[in-house]
Amino acid sequence: MPKNNIQENKSFTKFRTFMYQKRMALGMSQTDLAKAIRRSENDKVDRNFINKIENGKKGINFDTMTRILNALQSDISFTEN
Repeated sequence: MPKNNIQENKSFTKFRTFMYQKRMALGMSQTDLAKAIRRSENDKVDRNFINKIENGKKGINFDTMTRILNALQSDISFTEN
């Protein structure tokens, strides 16, 4: 029976790969991206948070995904498998 963990989710793997590549294309550091997606100065989003997402060690919810996409000047589209 396959494990249901975040590292084996193909959609999340595609997202985090896109996130890394787009961040690099924009010349953003992980710290830059973390600052861009904070909701306030007290928000605990930092470089380590972004690093964990990009390395598949932390999952995210739709709100966080939306904030990341906005910061990366990107949108999301859906296709059928």
